[in-house]
Amino acid sequence: MFFITKDNYVTEKWILEGFPDYFIADNNKVYHRNRHKEVPMKMKKYTKGYYLNRKFYSLYYLRTCLKRIN
Repeated sequence: MFFITKDNYVTEKWILEGFPDYFIADNNKVYHRNRHKEVPMKMKKYTKGYYLNRKFYSLYYLRTCLKRIN
């Protein structure tokens, strides 16, 4: 599925199970499905991750939620 962002088109590559409003595009960045905006990566102490639905999730946890789109 294609999405138009501010700069270009992106294609869904991965979905995050448990987070229906977010996906990872072919450029390996996380996007919000309804807003069509990139979600910035954040650092909380020494842990990298993303704020999804107002809660911080580490990259380690999010890797377990990945599902590839065929």
